[in-house]
Amino acid sequence: MPHSPFLGARPFYFSSIFIDPANPDRLINVSLILSMSTDGGRSFHSMANGGGWDYHTIWWSADGRRIINGSDEGVILSSDGGAHFWQPYDLPFAQPYHIGLGPLLLNYRVCIGLQDDNSWCGPSSPPNGIGVMNRNWYQVGPGDGMWAVVDPKDLDLVWSTSTSSDTGQVYLWNQRTEQVYDVSPDAESNGELAARALSYRFNWDTPIAFTNDGKALVGGNVVFQSGDHGQTWSVISPDLTRNDTGKQRETGGPVGNDESGAEIYDTILYLATTRLDNGIIWATTDDGLVQLTRDGGQHWRNVSPPAALVPPWGRVMGLDPGRFTAASAFVTVERHLNGDDRPYVLRTDDYGASWHSIAGNLPGNQFVRAIRQDPRNGNVLYAGTSRGVWMTVDGGSHWQSLRLNMPATAIYDLEIQPQANDLVVAAHGRGVWILDDLTPLQRWSSTASADPTLFQPRDAYRMWQWPPVNTFTDPKVPPNEFVGESPPYGAILTYYLPRTPKTATITILDAMGRPVRHLKGDDVPKKVGMNRAAWDLNEDGPVKWAGTFKENQGPDTGAEVVPGLYTVQLTVDGAGKEQPLTVKMDPRDVTASSTDEAIDLRQAQSRHAFLTGLYAELSSIDTMLNGIDARLKTASPGQAARLRAFRLRLTYDPRNIEDLSGPAQIREKVLDLISRMSTSFQAPTAAQSAQAASYKTELDALSAEYHH
Repeated sequence: MPHSPFLGARPFYFSSIFIDPANPDRLINVSLILSMSTDGGRSFHSMANGGGWDYHTIWWSADGRRIINGSDEGVILSSDGGAHFWQPYDLPFAQPYHIGLGPLLLNYRVCIGLQDDNSWCGPSSPPNGIGVMNRNWYQVGPGDGMWAVVDPKDLDLVWSTSTSSDTGQVYLWNQRTEQVYDVSPDAESNGELAARALSYRFNWDTPIAFTNDGKALVGGNVVFQSGDHGQTWSVISPDLTRNDTGKQRETGGPVGNDESGAEIYDTILYLATTRLDNGIIWATTDDGLVQLTRDGGQHWRNVSPPAALVPPWGRVMGLDPGRFTAASAFVTVERHLNGDDRPYVLRTDDYGASWHSIAGNLPGNQFVRAIRQDPRNGNVLYAGTSRGVWMTVDGGSHWQSLRLNMPATAIYDLEIQPQANDLVVAAHGRGVWILDDLTPLQRWSSTASADPTLFQPRDAYRMWQWPPVNTFTDPKVPPNEFVGESPPYGAILTYYLPRTPKTATITILDAMGRPVRHLKGDDVPKKVGMNRAAWDLNEDGPVKWAGTFKENQGPDTGAEVVPGLYTVQLTVDGAGKEQPLTVKMDPRDVTASSTDEAIDLRQAQSRHAFLTGLYAELSSIDTMLNGIDARLKTASPGQAARLRAFRLRLTYDPRNIEDLSGPAQIREKVLDLISRMSTSFQAPTAAQSAQAASYKTELDALSAEYHH
């Protein structure tokens, strides 16, 4: 082997050689960086690629031209044998460790730590009408990101844990100043040191949690606590690990040590508190222990599951305190590093005095990292395995896959956003996935009947969506730009069908019982099982003018509805089901009064009445145009001439979308005024109201003449 700085770095982790199928003298070494040999391995040189760090594998085409390389930051591609690489940013290859969630406003903040790629936060669904884009995310911490959690008392602060240069590093990002502060409980460098030589041992995946009064907790081999945003820390536990010094020796060799921090053992892996009891703190370790304090850290007890349930030395990866009783908790233990891929999921209902398995029928070859109890139905649990998400509705006796459209990938964490009622998943290697509105799963037992079931939808928010790209000139997102799917705008309507129906429609009724929107056809899926439709919070559209090109025929929908109570009516083969729905205002609306909801509502009602009038005028115009087009088919030459002349008083009749020959007639004027109102939820101005009144007078005269 040549003496080269490119070879031999961390051989247990990567450092593999790949051979060009078309030329055995061309080799690529994957390691911290990419390097290539063109002389059969006698020498290597670095390859410029821009793909980050930590390269693991290569696919090489038979002709030696096309190369795909996988690293901790995704993939890079080459079509010229490695002379040039490019990175496809439009593919989801992120490796999140944990999920942190902010409170629900219009959407909610999702925070993640990424392998080799810092810590980040972004919106669950930005109001841009396109989806979650790269530009929506912002960095909140450095290094190999692990946890990224919004401070429970100050939403402008985000805590993150990282292995930037050492394990156990804790950072605090301040949104007000956009600065990141190192607030680690231990400032000692632990790089290149054996674990037994350290003052404190921190896992590569250092955990963080918070007490009910907002104190931060960080796990090393002991639990640290801070009540002043990390300026000072106190130790509130003894060493909670097995502290087996035989497993804390130097690693690597014989050529050199390999002490990156990932090898540090006998550490705390997970910390959790519960809102049901201020004194409870749970801690789990990478050497198989579960520890509990019920008095805020003054006294700790080892409450680990017995060896009869879980063989020793497993990694207790996840713990979820019970959402309904303080004595309950759920833990996951994974032993795949011991050659055991079986799922270990356990429950206690007596503060760890006894445990029982709830692994049920989970696949025997999928170990489990994460577990969550549903906050609204205690019998519903969600588990993240090495291949996907699973759920149970009977407390763990029977599990079923909840992968749906997710790729098969390792799930590192699960969190539930309580106000939105969403399940947010950290898919390690496939980014962040969100299952919107868990109501159907929480009420799954009600679907056991043979009748269709309509579930009550969550509240819907009116909001204006501004795309960050010029959709007029190019409706597509720029190339190589990632776009994550957002939930449909408006109200998500979920229903269960026991069999395929002949017909299924959805009608939205206002508080007076008046139908305001009808959904049918492709807008109402009819597959057996769970279905979802969406209502965009608009009323039915006006009459369309059929005798013009598509873009000029008229709006598909009418005015947006005012905030208030509505009824969703699902009709399946003639039988109806109903559920209430609340539509709310955009809480960000700067034109709305933050102190007087009555004023806000009056503004919305004024706008609705104004637009409804304009849409009615447009319907009247297009009804006349459709009538003229029909009469022209049988009209005499003289009648046809008069009809065409009258039509030109309604519209200048553009031929295509680029025809601006004008002059604008009443139809174009009404459409223009509707367009002017389509930039916000504002009530009409005095000028707009006066113009609308003028148009109505003009239209009334034209309508009378037409019918005469």
